[in-house]
Amino acid sequence: MTNDTYKNYKILFSVIIILFWFSLYIYVPQLSNYAKELGASYRLIGLIGSAYGFSQTILRIPLGILSDKLRNRKNSF
Repeated sequence: MTNDTYKNYKILFSVIIILFWFSLYIYVPQLSNYAKELGASYRLIGLIGSAYGFSQTILRIPLGILSDKLRNRKNSF
C-alpha cells in the first residue's frame, strides 16, 4: 500500500467515524420536539429522554471502563 493510498483510507475512515457519531447524537435534541408533535405528554417526553440518559449511563460508561481495564483493542491505523 502506498503512502497516498494509506492517507486516503485514513481520511475516509475519519469521515465515516464522524458521520457515525453525528448520527447517534443529532436526533437527541429533536426527539422531544418530535414526540410533542405526535401528541405525547410532557411526562412521556421526560420518560423517553430519561430512558436514553439512563441507558447511556448504565451501558456506555461501564462498558468503556471495562474496555479500558481489559486493554483488548485492535489498532488498525
